Amino acid sequence: MTISKNIFMVLDTETCDLQGSVYDVGYTICDKHGTVLKSYNALAREVFTDASRMMGAFYAKKMFTHFIILEIFLFVTLYFSSVYLVDVFGLEGAVMGHFFTHLLHFGIVILIFSSSLFGIISEDSV
Repeated sequence: MTISKNIFMVLDTETCDLQGSVYDVGYTICDKHGTVLKSYNALAREVFTDASRMMGAFYAKKMFTHFIILEIFLFVTLYFSSVYLVDVFGLEGAVMGHFFTHLLHFGIVILIFSSSLFGIISEDSV
């Protein structure tokens, strides 16, 4: 059996707690020109069926709506930035699109939590 050196697999997992539990996993198989041959992603069922995991996840309680909206936005951003950048830069464009999407995600999360992260602490509470 020979393995073609012109086909690549990009694997991505997301973890949301300190124990390192995987909450979703996805992969894309593409050739060196960026043509996607196979793509798959899945959300771990246990996140929604195991209450303790759900409460430990980023999207627990009131953040669920934020999570859904953010994930849809980031999926669309990743798709279109990767399609555009793969056309321009080839396979490296997929990595650039992934980086751009994660940079955007970081910025949006900072905006969502900005009042918690950068809020003014009153002198009474110190």
